Amino acid sequence: MTNNRPPNPNRYITENDADGNSFFSTGLPASVEVGSEIGGALQRLGYQTEQPPVSLSSNSDLERYKAALQTQSRLVIPGGGANVWYNDIPPDAESSPMHRTVTFDIVILLMGEVELTLSNGEARTIKPGDMVIQRSTLHKWRNPSKTQWARMVAIVSECQPYVTEKGETLGAYFSST
Repeated sequence: MTNNRPPNPNRYITENDADGNSFFSTGLPASVEVGSEIGGALQRLGYQTEQPPVSLSSNSDLERYKAALQTQSRLVIPGGGANVWYNDIPPDAESSPMHRTVTFDIVILLMGEVELTLSNGEARTIKPGDMVIQRSTLHKWRNPSKTQWARMVAIVSECQPYVTEKGETLGAYFSST
């Protein structure tokens, strides 16, 4: 494996002054630092919001996000908030085993290639610019490249548990393998 780990991405937050003029916030550094590592995959919390509609007055959303950066933030905010995650997957690695989260995710691949495999064995190769709408399904992500890292951005929001046609409620699941 080559060490071509991608650099920290930058996040630019905008604000409004007392007169309603826009400016770039200086409350946080632009660089989004690694928050956790799972099986070699690097996780970064790009932003976090509360339940919609999000209140932007008095910068309460910024304060919430700053607090989340100081702790090990949850994958998803209970009650309907959203997290924006950067996920960097090293070459020839899985970012997680087969799993299901009770979330609605919008995932966009920014660089590299990633294989998305579902519980029925179906798989797709996701390429830069491709988007996946992940609807609380059993899945796993794998970087098939022997040399290049992959980077995805996921907007993750809590959803109601999926109920099958047979009436079974599908909750969170993480394979031990």
